[in-house]
Amino acid sequence: MYQDEEFDIQDLQNALCALSVSEFTEETPDGQEEVSMTVHLDNAEFPTFTVTLYRYDGINCIAVVDGTPVAFVSRSQTVNLIEAVNELTLGQ
Repeated sequence: MYQDEEFDIQDLQNALCALSVSEFTEETPDGQEEVSMTVHLDNAEFPTFTVTLYRYDGINCIAVVDGTPVAFVSRSQTVNLIEAVNELTLGQ
């Protein structure tokens, strides 16, 4: 449920599952933030973490977890995730 409305999360789930690391990195992002999400887990040691994807170039984004750069991910996968989030939140 989002803002008191039920919705199908299949597109969002597919976009999240499609995200994959192409290469690990410690490079600090200097591009635009594309999307950020906080994940809440049922885990006492790690109850939450935040993943932010920053534009790197036309092909890649840098994934940052809790402020630490960790990996390159495909920009096209990032765009698919943004579109899935927009569909849910904006009703597009």
